[in-house]
Amino acid sequence: MNMTMIAEGQIYLIICIVSVVVCMTDAVLLLNMRGLLKDTAKSLYRPVRYISARAALGLAFMIIAVMTAALLFKGPVGEEPPHKFLSIGNLVISSSQALLFTIATLALFNSRLVNVPLVIANFAPILVFVLVYYIFIDHESVGQVVCFCFFTFYVMQLISYTLVFFVERKKYIDTLRMTCTRDEYLQCRNNGVTVIFIAALAVGLLALASYFFTQFWQLSLFVLSYTVFYSAVTVYFLFYARRSSEIESITADDRDF
Repeated sequence: MNMTMIAEGQIYLIICIVSVVVCMTDAVLLLNMRGLLKDTAKSLYRPVRYISARAALGLAFMIIAVMTAALLFKGPVGEEPPHKFLSIGNLVISSSQALLFTIATLALFNSRLVNVPLVIANFAPILVFVLVYYIFIDHESVGQVVCFCFFTFYVMQLISYTLVFFVERKKYIDTLRMTCTRDEYLQCRNNGVTVIFIAALAVGLLALASYFFTQFWQLSLFVLSYTVFYSAVTVYFLFYARRSSEIESITADDRDF
């Protein structure tokens, strides 16, 4: 038995447990809007975009915490990494994170893009893949085909969501230029949102690469990377509340936003 592999497996186990705790804490902080938005709730304009974005991120962090715990504790950590190539659980995590991060960042540009029918329509393919997989769970060959199709769908998600984000960002920036003063434009441009989306995209691409990871240390670095990133996003959003209220008070009167 490879003692180095076992040691790396134990480190991976510890990092995953820490990740679950951190991501669940992040989710609770983001979803506890009533307690964290006392001041903005009393202002003239309630930051609808910000609230929508935080709800999407809170749900994303909760999903990754629950799914990581479920995948981790399916069995003991042994000599080999516990995630098989293109597992349905990993695909659900990756796909749902791509969707929810896109919703969260787009919400800060255009709240009309965040509505129940649209969210359901985008979640539907994920649910269909999971349903078909478990219907044919006793047929390994069918499961492999479903996971390959799911993986292809995830790649298309990353491409399409990136295009949609930058198209909507351009519309938002163009509208700012036409309707706001220079000071308002500089205040409302929201470059931080773009940075978050690009960083989330990088994590999504790293998630693609993670399906080919065969060593515990590689998986440990991946889990550590997205855990640090999620914590940084949480801190950013917790301190963004007042600024968001100011931004939305400027842009709310214009129906083009």
